[in-house]
Amino acid sequence: MTSAPRHTHDTLVEALCEFRLAPSTTPGWTAKSPGQLLNQLQAEFPNMEPVNETGIEFTVDQKTGKAVHRIVQGGVKIRYSNDDGSRLVQVSPNLYCFNILNNYPGWEAMRQQILAKWRIVSETVKPHRIDRIGLRYINKLPLTPEGHRLQDWLQPNDYIPKGIIESETGFSYRLESRIASTDVVIVILVSRQDAEETTMFFDIDRIATFNEPLEEAELAAKLTYLHDDVRRIFDTAQTTRFKAYLQPSQ
Repeated sequence: MTSAPRHTHDTLVEALCEFRLAPSTTPGWTAKSPGQLLNQLQAEFPNMEPVNETGIEFTVDQKTGKAVHRIVQGGVKIRYSNDDGSRLVQVSPNLYCFNILNNYPGWEAMRQQILAKWRIVSETVKPHRIDRIGLRYINKLPLTPEGHRLQDWLQPNDYIPKGIIESETGFSYRLESRIASTDVVIVILVSRQDAEETTMFFDIDRIATFNEPLEEAELAAKLTYLHDDVRRIFDTAQTTRFKAYLQPSQ
């Protein structure tokens, strides 16, 4: 996806790109670094706060056989945000992450932002190299009375099996596939129900690892390669109903 089509319904709730960093033997990150970065980012990201890194760990309950998840706490990172909180830059000595939470501008614009902010962050953090890149897109869809089953919205593809597609509401599915020695695909499907609505989250995370530093041209090309894989997984999973739901507005 190289442009930003305007859909009748936009399912994307977050797009993010995360770099895991190998620190240099002479790291650039000091107690002054968060303020120095704020000075360079504040025209677009005037808000700064420390936050604890968190992640989600999925396991299978041995008694029920159901997938369960728990929040895993990590170290402290610095979060820089724009005024409405729709754009984030997150940084620690081992991490750089760029998040878009709404009003997705299209892939090329996102890639340019990822690279532009990375130039600023890398000059401060001074990592030895990028160890891992994760490009993740999280979509949220309504499960309505007319389309309350997963198969109304998604069809099987390389990473989503027929068995989960035929599930009733209440499904939870996570696949982690190592498609090459340096490449991983993670696909998560979860339904959520509250007093007002039932929804489904369709989460695609495409990861690549590296053993050598990347030049900027190589980095830009790798980002697009990862994005194209995410888009292929997303497109091949769509049913006719999903495609109609996404139909570009006139």
